[in-house]
Amino acid sequence: MIALDASVLIAWSDAGDASHQRAFDLIEAHEWDEFATNAVVVSRVRQSTPRS
Repeated sequence: MIALDASVLIAWSDAGDASHQRAFDLIEAHEWDEFATNAVVVSRVRQSTPRS
């Protein structure tokens, strides 16, 4: 199981983030693994993700 930090999820979800490609590649390379996070991380991601 891989525990994801907010910074990885924020970078993955925002194509304009400087670390987007690195986060995308990391998640893609482990696509068959199990991922986990916690409610605090989800809250940070929701606050940081641009809304349309």
